[in-house]
Amino acid sequence: MLWFSQKKIVDLDALVLEKYRTDFGLFQKNRFPLADADGYSTTMEKHAMVLTLYRKSIFSWVPADMFQYRDFILEACVELPFSQNARQPGSGLVAGSVGPHCASGLIFRYNNNENFYYFLLSNHGMFRFDVLFNNHPMKIIEWTSTPHIVAGSNNIRIIGRGSHFSFYINDEWVAEISDETLASGKVGLAAQNYEEADTVSFKYTSFQLDSRPLEVEKSFLRWVKYIPAETDSRLSLAKTLIRSGNFTNAAVQLKKILKASPTHREAGRLFCETCINLTLFDEAMAQVDLLIANDPGNKDASLQKANLFYLTNRFMEGRDFCRSLVADIRDSSYLWNLLGNCEYALGNWDKAAEAYSQACAVEPGMPFFLSNNARALERQGKADKAAEAYLAAADILFRQEAYTELEVIFPRILALQPGTDAVKALKAKMLFHENKIDEARALLEELVAKKYANSAVYFLYGLILIEDDKREEALPALQEATVLQPDFALYWWRLGECKRLLDMDYQTELEKAYELAPEDPWVNNLYGLAFMDSGDLYKAEQFLLTALAEAPLESDIITNLAEILFLQKRYENAFVLIEESIQRNEDAPLWNLRGNLHVRQGEYPLAVGDYEEAIKLEPDNPLFRENCAAACIEADMYSRADELLVGLVDTAPSASAFNLLGNLGMIRGEFTRAQLCYEQAMAFSPDDIQIKVNLAALFADKLAYDKAKALLDECLKVQPEHPTANALLVRLRRQFEVSLSCAECGRTWWVARSLPPQELGKVFGEPPAEAPAGKCPDCGKIYCIACAEHHLKEKRFFCPDCDSFLKLSDDQLKYLLIEYLKKDIKTELSAQDQAQDNPPAQDPAIFKPE
Repeated sequence: MLWFSQKKIVDLDALVLEKYRTDFGLFQKNRFPLADADGYSTTMEKHAMVLTLYRKSIFSWVPADMFQYRDFILEACVELPFSQNARQPGSGLVAGSVGPHCASGLIFRYNNNENFYYFLLSNHGMFRFDVLFNNHPMKIIEWTSTPHIVAGSNNIRIIGRGSHFSFYINDEWVAEISDETLASGKVGLAAQNYEEADTVSFKYTSFQLDSRPLEVEKSFLRWVKYIPAETDSRLSLAKTLIRSGNFTNAAVQLKKILKASPTHREAGRLFCETCINLTLFDEAMAQVDLLIANDPGNKDASLQKANLFYLTNRFMEGRDFCRSLVADIRDSSYLWNLLGNCEYALGNWDKAAEAYSQACAVEPGMPFFLSNNARALERQGKADKAAEAYLAAADILFRQEAYTELEVIFPRILALQPGTDAVKALKAKMLFHENKIDEARALLEELVAKKYANSAVYFLYGLILIEDDKREEALPALQEATVLQPDFALYWWRLGECKRLLDMDYQTELEKAYELAPEDPWVNNLYGLAFMDSGDLYKAEQFLLTALAEAPLESDIITNLAEILFLQKRYENAFVLIEESIQRNEDAPLWNLRGNLHVRQGEYPLAVGDYEEAIKLEPDNPLFRENCAAACIEADMYSRADELLVGLVDTAPSASAFNLLGNLGMIRGEFTRAQLCYEQAMAFSPDDIQIKVNLAALFADKLAYDKAKALLDECLKVQPEHPTANALLVRLRRQFEVSLSCAECGRTWWVARSLPPQELGKVFGEPPAEAPAGKCPDCGKIYCIACAEHHLKEKRFFCPDCDSFLKLSDDQLKYLLIEYLKKDIKTELSAQDQAQDNPPAQDPAIFKPE
């Protein structure tokens, strides 16, 4: 009897202790899945696994498909596409081809797509270490420069032992740190593409993992405990940790440097600063004393010691030490401020004010020193001088938009000078910042009326007037701001923008703003618009590219640049620009912009998709919903359009929303609903020509000729060349009217085919020359007054061909004549109202029924 052993079932998520290695050979086991996913793929080449990214701004990872690990030694060799910024040890730039900015590395302790660690090295010669926890990226070690990344293949080694991780590139220590976020998980590959190329590829030529406890412990002791790390590498890591606020781990690295090199000046200085941030003042003082002992002329160490005296409340020692340094470091505002702090703490208000004044003299633009000086002056009882210093500090803080600091000193200013114009100006600025526009407007109007000389007052008042759609009234205020502070680019830019929107020349303002701030994105944006207005699209594009480089996330700048590309018929470039911008920052206005461009190309279904994305991001934005509804109508998606518009007129009613709902009603044949919507639209915007034309078209469909003609006449009186109105006029004439013409000059009249019987009567006075004079009863020819005046007999008009008197027997001719007489009377009365001292030469003609 034969017995067959059952196949062992492998738990792919088991926590295992093993050694695994692959060189990605043809017959070797490969634990990484081959994939062709959205934005990336993994493929096998000869002795290499290739991870390829197909989009800009994409981060992808490929976990192994089996086993989890807690402690491990993880190694891999990866080839990066190198850029000119990467370096080789002991040399300058890398020798090799130039590559786009990208990064590659490893993931470990992978639990799922929302929880794992990742370590990356970039072809700009830098590395980083982060954890994704519950789908939130958390920075552990931010980008850190290292000389150990080389062209060609780079070996990465990571030793994970408990919460401790150490990292090595090409057998050189680059970092170590502790983190307890994740305890165990799978391992894998990872890569990041940035903005410089659409596609990048990374070759992994080997991958090795060892999770056996004895081997992990041996490697840990060898690499972490016994093999010394380069001082420069530790220092570089410490600086990165300090920049990210991780002072505890930075202190660990700096202590290791100082243990090996106690006199290392930069490490000592950084350790002192780190201890201060950790409130370890005794350790900081010991270190700073050591720095001074090794280098008595170390001014930075001396200033740090003075600061430590103040921080540890040793004010008398701090004062005396500061005074001992004044002779050698007289130009240090920091030293004078420290001296002022010590004197202030000792209650020496006069000496404190004197020291703070010296700090202000050395660095006059520092609001912190001004406010300190104000505090000391206030303690001296010098309220006016204290208020003056506070106000000077407040003015700088306002221009720096440092509103938190401004809120700290504002109560003191109110207490010292509650009713002065300077305080009112500051209060107005605060109210404006808090978006309390009505309150700010009242104060600003009062100050402007008093001609209070403060540039920000006039500037903010101008902004409020612009917001109130009173640009012409805003101009004088903006101009006064530039007079009071002519060296501030923001004022010139805003004045230039205001003039542009008023269709005024703004070249002077634009040039001045550019002179003061040539790199400012909004100044360059305005310059780009100026060249676009003049038709120079190439120069416009150059300025807008500069603006975009300085402010890559500003949707207004992206919109303007996309418009330039569209005008140049570079449609694909415009869409690529928007797509890349959306990848950097998924901003609703960018989706709306792309939808607008699709509409201009007649691609309405695509536009609907973009508008829907904008609505997802900003569901309460009425513009996006209205745009989407308009595109839905064009794409025959009537139900969605109706849903959007009904919601819109309930939450944010407007003329355009009701007009679109009326258009939808017309398409569906719901004429009563459409009429109500158009009438509501006219209630919101009585002078909107397009709404009137739409309503006139509806009346024409309902055969309400008189209403349609009356609305159409109103439209054409305002805009005689309006294309839709003229098209509707042609339709009305073809459907409801008949044309009559003068037999002699060809003058044409249009009149309704169907008219009620017109009254009989007589005309008294001289009718207008363009009115009909009558019709010949024999030949049927019609003449206008201007032509008939040459054919008078017995003071009556006659036909020159038949010698018969002209008659107004037709209702159409009577109607036309009466309408001309009414128009003539209205014109004459209007002229009399405008010039009462100049009576007309003759009375207008009138029609009297018999």
